[in-house]
Amino acid sequence: MERAFLIRDLRSPQVKFPPAWPAAKAQQAKIIQQLLQHEPSKRPRAINLLTSGLLPSVKEDEYFSEALRTFGNPSSTRYPVLFDHVFSHMPDPVSDYTFDDPAQDYREHRVYESLVKERLVEIFRRHGAIDYDPPPLLPVTELLNFRREPGARFLNRQGQLVELPYDGLVSE
Repeated sequence: MERAFLIRDLRSPQVKFPPAWPAAKAQQAKIIQQLLQHEPSKRPRAINLLTSGLLPSVKEDEYFSEALRTFGNPSSTRYPVLFDHVFSHMPDPVSDYTFDDPAQDYREHRVYESLVKERLVEIFRRHGAIDYDPPPLLPVTELLNFRREPGARFLNRQGQLVELPYDGLVSE
């Protein structure tokens, strides 16, 4: 009979837990309360429950492992979704504002920078140099494996590994 009362209390709109329910299992109680909502629209979806922080961290480790497998498999159907999610986050305003310190006054140095640049361009042109604008990023390729250390590498929005260009003229 006690079992019937327990089930009745759990099925009530207020979802009453038995008095013997341990206080240490408050997170489990929250999950059970959400899952026992009478209105199906108020019940959490699986993804909401997984991202709620109520589940143990073992699941987080499994999701991290799954994300790493997805990152390593460009043919996966989740691959573009994962990269779209990663690259869609905008920086918070504080980080964005403090990236370049506005307190620094570089105006007096800019005059000298332009003079030095003009002089160097003049010297290089006298020696036969031409203007060359390399692409900002190159795909990682076997052609650049002659370097001991790879350049700075990044992932573009499509998940392709790219790196800063290296023209081979810099010596060690």
